[in-house]
Amino acid sequence: MAKKIAKKRVTGVRSVAAAEVVNSLPATTGGVRVAPSLSYQRSKTIERMAVSRDRVAVSRYLQEALPFAYYVTNTLPEEAVGRGIGIKSVSTNPEFKKAATAYFAKWANSPAVDLRKKLDFYALQPLLLSTILGDGEFFTQKVQAEGDVPRSWQLSDTSRRRLQLQLFTRDQLVSGDGKAGPGEKWNDGLLLNAFDQTVVCRVQLEPRDGKAQFSDIPTALMFHGMKLTRINQVHGQPWLLDGKDLLDTIDIQAIRKHAAKVKAAFLGATVTDDGQVPEALRVVQSKGVSGTPAVDNGQRFAEIFGGAVMIPLMRGQSVNWFNAPEAMNYGQLIEELLSPFVYRFGYPPEYIFKLGALGGTANRTVLAKVSRAHQRLRSLLHPFLQWVWEWVISDAVLNGELSQFAAVADWNEVDFVADPDPSVDSGRDEKAEMARLENNASTMEEYTEKRTGGSGLAVRQERITEKLEDMQYAIAKAKELGLPPSLAMLRAIPPNEMMAMAGLSNSLGLDPEELARQIAAVGAD
Repeated sequence: MAKKIAKKRVTGVRSVAAAEVVNSLPATTGGVRVAPSLSYQRSKTIERMAVSRDRVAVSRYLQEALPFAYYVTNTLPEEAVGRGIGIKSVSTNPEFKKAATAYFAKWANSPAVDLRKKLDFYALQPLLLSTILGDGEFFTQKVQAEGDVPRSWQLSDTSRRRLQLQLFTRDQLVSGDGKAGPGEKWNDGLLLNAFDQTVVCRVQLEPRDGKAQFSDIPTALMFHGMKLTRINQVHGQPWLLDGKDLLDTIDIQAIRKHAAKVKAAFLGATVTDDGQVPEALRVVQSKGVSGTPAVDNGQRFAEIFGGAVMIPLMRGQSVNWFNAPEAMNYGQLIEELLSPFVYRFGYPPEYIFKLGALGGTANRTVLAKVSRAHQRLRSLLHPFLQWVWEWVISDAVLNGELSQFAAVADWNEVDFVADPDPSVDSGRDEKAEMARLENNASTMEEYTEKRTGGSGLAVRQERITEKLEDMQYAIAKAKELGLPPSLAMLRAIPPNEMMAMAGLSNSLGLDPEELARQIAAVGAD
């Protein structure tokens, strides 16, 4: 009776046939090539990490292993934020609105707002947004230098700031000894009270004398940024891990690369009647060995310099490469694995994979969805931006340069200004904006903010100041050369504007020479 052979159940994804092909190839003779080795990125260690708090480590690993994962978690936030989201006051008090907006912009425009002095407030924003997507959350602590000397620091000195931000990531938080008071509990570095409100963030410090050290930061000084996806959520979850197929993508890429290396190591075969190496190749003929100690196994092959192999075959023999039948090609398979991951970020897959292949109408539809996706990403930072504004401006109102506005009730009412989103109709959009301006359906301030991302009020005022400075310089230069001031103004002001000014001057009965003298007098003052 034939003995029944027990079949071992295969639980992994390693290809036995591929491993045998690798083992049958010879070692290199010392050239630049080596016999390929098969290794998969997926492992039980990574699987365990994916179901524990080390999800952050898995997410960071995927960003390093997959350029696509890096793109969506780092480049998309940069595209959404642009040069940074500006904050402006929308107070009904015009003096406070102007002063507070300018004050905050001066505070933000310095790398000293970061405790490490690496990035200014605007450059920090895409990094914080990337941290939300990659790690699930970020933590920011208020750091304030007390005393009369720091309070005297001017915002024109961009090397220092009395109010600074210290940033933490989730892996820097620990629960420590885990001790909590009545009704309290620890959850990965956050101490919650009986109402599931966070009261303390515990940050791990460098050990001292062999003992763990911690810093407990009250939530009044800490901002916790994340996207809420369920009720009573304590920590944010890395968005990358919602794409369960990302590890499969790495495996498939590894298999494909391994197959290509095997085929590259095997250069070809020559057919002879007896299956022996031809005479012309016997000078590079090698013998196959196996076992311990190694013995001649009878295999013969010719190894070309650099590691490529040519094997002899008897007439009628052939080498067949195994190709797994697939319902779709490799590119389509990878796209199918990545598309669900893109959905989680709220972007249309066409924007990532096929934007160049779409027509004009389809492009407009896709970019409209991209604009909304950018707005959703930016909105994740709006609570943090509001929190920083209230801290900086309240300090200036209570103790600093804005103390004269202590009675302003709507001091914390703000709006957020960002760069324009991508569009295929920039010319048509610009024409529509101009029509709205002419019909008084929008203001120049709104137009400037939408097109540049800067403060519309500051740009408008700077534009007027710049023109007046040009006129003052032209008049002063004309006086130096003995020319009439009106001639200098012709050179300083564009012709179309000059015609408009001439018509206005005539209608108001203004003398151009007198107007020029008045402008020159203002410059002299």
